[in-house]
Amino acid sequence: MISIPVCAEDEPAYPPLSAQPQIETVHPEWGGRIQRTMRLLATSTPDHRNKVRILFYGQSTTGSRYSCLIEKWLREQYPYADLEVENRAIGGYDAKLLCRTAESDLYPYYPDLLVFGVCGDHHRYEEIIFNTRQRTSAEVMIVSFHWRAIEFQEGQYELSKWETFMDSFLGRLSEKYGCELVSVHEPWREYLMRNNLTPQDLLIDDVHPNPHGKWLFAELCKRQMIYRPGMTAAGTDALAKDYLIGIDVQWRNGKLELEFEGNRVDWISKAGPGGGASVRVLVDGKRPGELRDLFAFSRPTSLVNPSEWPAIGRISARNVPVEEEWRAEITDVDQQNNVVKFRVIGSVTGEDGEGASDTDFVSKSGRVVIEAFDWQIYPKRIKSYASGMTIRWKCFPMHRNIFHPSIQLDDLRENATILLQGLPNGKHRIELVSDGGETPPISAIRVYRPPLPAGEFRTMGYDPD
Repeated sequence: MISIPVCAEDEPAYPPLSAQPQIETVHPEWGGRIQRTMRLLATSTPDHRNKVRILFYGQSTTGSRYSCLIEKWLREQYPYADLEVENRAIGGYDAKLLCRTAESDLYPYYPDLLVFGVCGDHHRYEEIIFNTRQRTSAEVMIVSFHWRAIEFQEGQYELSKWETFMDSFLGRLSEKYGCELVSVHEPWREYLMRNNLTPQDLLIDDVHPNPHGKWLFAELCKRQMIYRPGMTAAGTDALAKDYLIGIDVQWRNGKLELEFEGNRVDWISKAGPGGGASVRVLVDGKRPGELRDLFAFSRPTSLVNPSEWPAIGRISARNVPVEEEWRAEITDVDQQNNVVKFRVIGSVTGEDGEGASDTDFVSKSGRVVIEAFDWQIYPKRIKSYASGMTIRWKCFPMHRNIFHPSIQLDDLRENATILLQGLPNGKHRIELVSDGGETPPISAIRVYRPPLPAGEFRTMGYDPD
């Protein structure tokens, strides 16, 4: 299960000072790279509530719940938006580990906006941004680092060589991938100096923000979440395109065909009562269920506290999976060598092989692959492991082989259903066939096109001196 933070009703409100100065005046370019998200929020009306999905991802600072303050503000500012916000941050997980968990947490979730911040290996940081821009149409807001207690000595602010490099690196990264950058160090320092505060005043320890620090993080993000009707970021309109039925595409003899470029296709239903014949879906001449890329795995459960630490960082498949629930049962624990043995069982597949955590595992069916690197086993953790303990996850489809437009629809919310998600980003052909030859209740086909084409990740090669 994914741990999603919930805002406490009794959290103190900030600013706590009697007269809090403004953070800073608005920069003319702020918000320029998240305009699709802001347009969806700002143009929602009582009669048409746009769906907007926002994901916060990173490690403990992102998981500190400043996201709750941003969510509350967004709901107040845009009350008619159909807003969905999740925080799937994992405390203690650096970029090298999040690069693996993102396979279940981030890319299948396919947010409209990703708010991201993490420490660690900068090449893996870039890989996560690359994958997000290649495998989703999400706009990305990168949040940089705040001042820690160790960087303020004898009344002087001094960044480490690594954090100085990372500030420069994140600027280059944002430019390369078209991300909105919330640069935190300088405004954080200015805020502290204006209020006669030290970094420790905004921390609960040497690193993590207290409620006041969370408030400041939220304020620095909020001031860049601006809707600018006259500013359209390059490629924003291409991230999601609607093909209107009867105008851009036609049903002919109970069949609709569309050649498109992207990796996701949604069915946009007409408002009002549902109904009509079922619709069969084909992509590139195949049933979606025949394609491995159109399945995903949930984050595996934990064997230790904190509960958001998965026992396995990533699950993948060599062959085409099926929708089912999986479990890995621990059969033996070798504490001396830091190794566990296990067997894998699927609710549909059944018994599917045995393995050990120090060796790459491929199940008999090929429906489960676990690389040795992805076992999150450390000496302190393995002491609590025992035979019989179980790790669970699910394999779920990101497609419809057959769509039944028969639900009662909401007249106000946009009624979108994912038909295909997870294709290699490129050119494809979708065919929809209505059983009985009827024209189903559909207003548009929406195609999502990530800004980067399919291809292998190559780092931009920027490293510390």
